[in-house]
Amino acid sequence: MSDIPKVIAISWFMKSEYDRARSVFNDGSGLPESFLKWERSAEQMRKRCLAEGLVVVKAHIKLDEFIAWCNARGLEIDSRARLEFANTVAYEYAKKLDQNSHT
Repeated sequence: MSDIPKVIAISWFMKSEYDRARSVFNDGSGLPESFLKWERSAEQMRKRCLAEGLVVVKAHIKLDEFIAWCNARGLEIDSRARLEFANTVAYEYAKKLDQNSHT
């Protein structure tokens, strides 16, 4: 059995793209009104997860690349897609950790 820590990823926005992201996402109105409010909330979540012993990876959303990623997979541009994207980032990171533990 592997001792690789549990990895989670949090969708992470760039300040310069946050307002545009809110307007592009189907559910963007559900995100905090400002980047600073979102960032505070995301940092609190990140710190809680770290306190629980999880490895936390920021799944940086570059908006144009994310939209293309969603379109290639037939996904709506919404919270489910952001979660799937973050899970993909976490999986890839965990795979690298596992590979490194066998070298």
